[in-house]
Amino acid sequence: MEKLVLVSKEFAITLVVESDWQCHVYYSDGDQYKEHYLGVASVDYVCSYLISGISKTSMDDEVTFKREHYEVFWIMSLFTAHASLYGNLSDECFKLFCQEDGGHDLPTIILDQQCIKGWVTQLSELRLKYQSES
Repeated sequence: MEKLVLVSKEFAITLVVESDWQCHVYYSDGDQYKEHYLGVASVDYVCSYLISGISKTSMDDEVTFKREHYEVFWIMSLFTAHASLYGNLSDECFKLFCQEDGGHDLPTIILDQQCIKGWVTQLSELRLKYQSES
């Protein structure tokens, strides 16, 4: 079992990998939501969709809708707990919205460019590792 913790200020997304097809995703803020389970999907799915979502440089070609007072686009949905992740791109930062099953929004994760680069590097390495093992 492998664990990857993607950190942004006081928030984290944790990936716990059991196999190439079973990657559990957790949200935590170190306070109220300590390892809050979001769902499961394959390593390739989680890494690919997260990389694609947080790497966007524009929302021009995306289908967007209102979430709170932001225009957001869908990044991915997870199985089992049925959580969804959405993104908002502005000049200052990237906002990652996690919505758990039932529509409840968790506190927003804000990623600056340095954080995005770090997450993309870590996710790319994890994805490559599990692609080569399958």
